[in-house]
Amino acid sequence: MRGAHGFSLIELVLVMVVLGVLATGTVSYIVGSMESYVDTARRDQLVAEGRMAVERIARELRTAHPSSIRFSPANAACLEFLPILGSGSYNVQGTAGTNALPVANKSADKFDTYALTVVPVAGQWVIVGARDPYTAGNPASRATVTSTSTTGGVTTIILDGQYTFETSPARRVYVAGGPVAFCIAGNELRRYSSYTIGANPNTGTGTLLAQELGAGSNMTVNGAALGRNSLVQAALILSRDDESVTLRHEIQVRNVP
Repeated sequence: MRGAHGFSLIELVLVMVVLGVLATGTVSYIVGSMESYVDTARRDQLVAEGRMAVERIARELRTAHPSSIRFSPANAACLEFLPILGSGSYNVQGTAGTNALPVANKSADKFDTYALTVVPVAGQWVIVGARDPYTAGNPASRATVTSTSTTGGVTTIILDGQYTFETSPARRVYVAGGPVAFCIAGNELRRYSSYTIGANPNTGTGTLLAQELGAGSNMTVNGAALGRNSLVQAALILSRDDESVTLRHEIQVRNVP
């Protein structure tokens, strides 16, 4: 039929080539965008996991007795501390055998406290002064509670023996719980509790805080001194599928003995 027009083979091939180029470019763009999204989501997940771990460490260390933060002698990969359950003030007047907190060379097996935020129960500890709370003996920093009695807002704490404490400048007494530790082992960060002082924290109850940690993940401790508080530095390197993020966090322990 005259006036009818069609496509030549060359025109058809050119159209197919152009469409193929456009399709290749579009697919490459879509695939690249999806890969970028997956990579970003993976990094965000690693950052979120790391932030949750360091925030957990920071929150708990801010409730630690400042003289108790150390690396466990039984496991150098574990950052160990004694959590403060409560605090109050104590009476410094009196002589040996009274309910006053012992000072100088005096010793006693009980003392009066005021405004305790938590009344200790048998088996818990009281900590006074800045001495090492892990070491038993006299002069002491930590003593075991056997019982308490409260009359007129004054709580008398009865100890398991005769103790002489180093005087606290602020007349503070702390109620402490059992030791807690954060341990880096292999590619995992775990929190341990329910173990005795001096034991390997790994013998206690462990909770997984982060995994897929890379080499170089570590924690350091700068102990408290007269001019500054304790400072804990945590560096966590998290890796997954060729993606790696590094989180560094400094934690100041503002509690004073």
